[in-house]
Amino acid sequence: MYLLAGSRPTPVLAVPIANHDDNQHTADENLRLQNLWDAIEVYATILATFGNDRSAWTTAIR
Repeated sequence: MYLLAGSRPTPVLAVPIANHDDNQHTADENLRLQNLWDAIEVYATILATFGNDRSAWTTAIR
């Protein structure tokens, strides 16, 4: 995350979507489809809330 945010004044937000047993980066990696659908809703809400309104970031950070 430092490489993305370390030298920039822009806030960075990471929202994990993986299930706890996803075997990330292995041959049998998996992701539950419901996690994907939920993540789409979460990211859409984040972008709709913070996308164009810089003052919303200041409020959320406090």
